[in-house]
Amino acid sequence: MRAIEVNDVWYRYPNQKEYALKGINFEVEEGEKVAIIGANGAGKSTLLLHFNGILKPERGEIKIMGGSDVKWMRSKVGLVFQNPDDQLFCPTVFEDVAFGPLNMGLPEEEVVKRVEKALKAVGLSENSGVKWGDRAPHHLSYGERQRVAIATVLSMGVDILILDEPTSNLDPKMRESLMELLLTFPHTVVVATHDIEFAAEVCERIVVMDKGEIVEEGVAERILSDGELLKSVGLKAPTIVRIFEELGIDEKPVRFHDGVEILRRLKQIRINQRGEGPTM
Repeated sequence: MRAIEVNDVWYRYPNQKEYALKGINFEVEEGEKVAIIGANGAGKSTLLLHFNGILKPERGEIKIMGGSDVKWMRSKVGLVFQNPDDQLFCPTVFEDVAFGPLNMGLPEEEVVKRVEKALKAVGLSENSGVKWGDRAPHHLSYGERQRVAIATVLSMGVDILILDEPTSNLDPKMRESLMELLLTFPHTVVVATHDIEFAAEVCERIVVMDKGEIVEEGVAERILSDGELLKSVGLKAPTIVRIFEELGIDEKPVRFHDGVEILRRLKQIRINQRGEGPTM
């Protein structure tokens, strides 16, 4: 089943002449992890806000898991904003994560189960020895607050996780932790970001936006190794791609670990060639 279908969507903000989205068409399959990349102002965040009905297209249609009713869309899509503090407003972590299920009218026992499951999914399990549910969100680190924000949408039982610029305020350690977390998720994941390295590590498909339009899309290896394409929309290819280009190596891995494996293989080939030469 297609998780998301976007058909010829146009949108402009009130009192604006220029369209923020211009005839957007693309699809996301269930279970797929997709990155929407582009410079600031490309329209990435505007598009995300259509996926759960916060914004409605002026023209065109968006379907989520086959339906386009706003209530249905919000039951299927969990949107995590760029700043987790926009989603955390209760005295404790437990209350924040329980807020959605309680408003769904679920019984207390089911709410508790959902909170525990959501916190465990983001690595904040009570079994870790820390009473995460009792902690005040504003006492947590930024990365921990972001995990709680993700838990608040997972507790709603959503099928699709949408994240807007999730790495914008993370230090390298928290960024790596978030990458590892998203790679374990069975959910459909859509990430809007200009963090190319992050997109390369987490997502198998890339959608490139510029000035409210999709200019290209495809598998990560093809899109993120195209330096000219990325430069045209104000982005740079992943560092590993640029290193291989500088070294004159034809292969262009977009993920760091793939680049390391290629260099190891080339090193071994050179060692073998030396070993096959004439001996005295």
